[in-house]
Formats: sequence, structure tokens, C-alpha cells
Amino acid sequence: MWMLNDNFDNIVESNWVAPMEGSEIQVFWAKLKRFKICLKKWNREFFGDIFAGLRKIEEEMQIQEKIVQNDDTPSNREKLARLKSTNLQFLAKEAAFWEQRTGMEWVKNGDRSTSQFMNYVKKKRKKSKIHGIQVGDQWIEDKKDLSDFVVEHFKSLLATDASSTS
Repeated sequence: MWMLNDNFDNIVESNWVAPMEGSEIQVFWAKLKRFKICLKKWNREFFGDIFAGLRKIEEEMQIQEKIVQNDDTPSNREKLARLKSTNLQFLAKEAAFWEQRTGMEWVKNGDRSTSQFMNYVKKKRKKSKIHGIQVGDQWIEDKKDLSDFVVEHFKSLLATDASSTS
């Protein structure tokens, strides 16, 4: 979805190449953290709330269509054409959002608003959640134990990685 913006590559590059100090892993994590903050801010500025924007544009289009019906002047038709163009841009953003969210082909084929599609989104979200991890013969399913295990696992990986780069 972010690829719809021409400035995306420049934002990524300028943020990533900015210098930082520390060990390689510290620099990497600091850049990721800085990059996340930058992308969140940029995402709010460029995309905002796609669905609220789409509703607002559609309401404005309905009002402008009534105005054109009552007063069909070139300036009123031009304003309606601009609103329709903006509406198409929002629809493209919405389609990109759903395509990215679901990774499904049928979004490209126009079946965005079906109940089948929405059910698929809910099932995919539920299915992608991690409910447990098997370690040897034992399952870890408690949220706290699962969280502790994952943190310790990655700490050990990072400790191994840090000692091998020294």
C-alpha cells in the first residue's frame, strides 16, 4: 500500500542511511526503532484513516451531485469531477489495504465487500495468532510462559550473535 506513494523510496533511504553510533546490532535495532516511528508518522500523514476519508468524499460527492442537478454550471461539474477523481484515489488505497491485509487474489477481481471476504479476513486473523509452542515433548500455551520463552529464546540468539561478531 505504501508503494502507492512516490516518496516512499526516498523516505526509506533517507531514514536508513542517517548515521548512528554503537555496535552493529545496536545500530540495527536503533535504526529499526527510528524507522518505525518515521513510518507511523508518514502513514498517518499520507493515508490517514482511509475508511473515514472515503466516507467523507462519498458524502461530498452526493452533495455536489445534487448541486449539479440544480445548477449545472461548468464550475460545479468541474468540482464534481475533482471529487470523483479523489474518490477513485481513496478506492485504490482501500483496495491496496485489503489486498495487503489478506494476500488474496479476489480483491483484484472486485469482490471486496462480500461477507465471504470479511469472514476470510476474520479467520485469517484468528489463524495467524500463536496459541502455543511445542518445546520437545511439552507444549507451552500459557500467555505469560509463552512470552517468557520467546524473549529468552531471542536473548540467547542475540547473545550468541553478539559473541560471534566480537
